Amino acid sequence: MPEGTGNYIAVDPKELKERIPKFKGEHFWVISVTYKFDPETTDASSFIADHENAVSVMGPGCYHCVMYYTPEVASQKCRGDDESAF
Repeated sequence: MPEGTGNYIAVDPKELKERIPKFKGEHFWVISVTYKFDPETTDASSFIADHENAVSVMGPGCYHCVMYYTPEVASQKCRGDDESAF
């Protein structure tokens, strides 16, 4: 396992897709974090997502309808679908 201040998460991309629930009319709240990555200096298989590489944090927002969380939005049925996701 790589060393550093970040979290190491080894997940097969196919498994990640399975974690996203199919749209059933309910919000799926997510928070997205963006990290700086340079393929010329970093091996993608051992990339460490730590505070030094963080660029932005967005959300929470609904994965399906792409609306930011507010109590009003949360109280309504989600109007997204599987095709409208990020």
